[in-house]
Amino acid sequence: MVANSISVKVSSAYPRDVGLGRIRLSLTNMKKLGISKGDVVEINGKKKSVVTCFPLYSSEKKKQVARVDSIARFNCGAKENESVTIKKIKTNPAVWIHLEPLIPVPPIDPRYINDCFTGVSFLKSDKIITPYFGDILSFKISKTYPTGPVTISDETTFVISYWDYSNEIKTLQSGLSKEEIDEREWMQNITIRRLRTGKL
Repeated sequence: MVANSISVKVSSAYPRDVGLGRIRLSLTNMKKLGISKGDVVEINGKKKSVVTCFPLYSSEKKKQVARVDSIARFNCGAKENESVTIKKIKTNPAVWIHLEPLIPVPPIDPRYINDCFTGVSFLKSDKIITPYFGDILSFKISKTYPTGPVTISDETTFVISYWDYSNEIKTLQSGLSKEEIDEREWMQNITIRRLRTGKL
């Protein structure tokens, strides 16, 4: 019998999966949800995000964990060893996605972002990062069309809002919201981890 959802604890991702919007589950849990490799699932901790499902390696096939990277853990509001709820969902092809940089970024061809994330699924408010000439660019997805879970295709258009320094100064003067503080701490942690280990 197919379950509507399951609850499992999250663990760190395999290095090869980092930044690719993936979750690894046991074949047993995939069967419970009625999903196959490449299906998209909703992952819900303190908030919701979406990831693409792949099976755990055969050496871990009996483990009752969900392997996701730090980006997905942040997006779903869960830390390692915390439980999340997972369920199968359907996504629509993304027509366009609006990105807001979390830190200043240089002018960039939106097609580069498309190439990095083709086949990856997102929700509005997800944070994404991508390498760029030895640096890391970080963005927040502020809008999608259509709304709801979407999957990037070759036809998806990315629109990037570039950093407004005058607004940033006003924001710093007026104080940061909890969400802005969380975003900046997340980006700082990503940067520190990369400097120390070379990994995300």
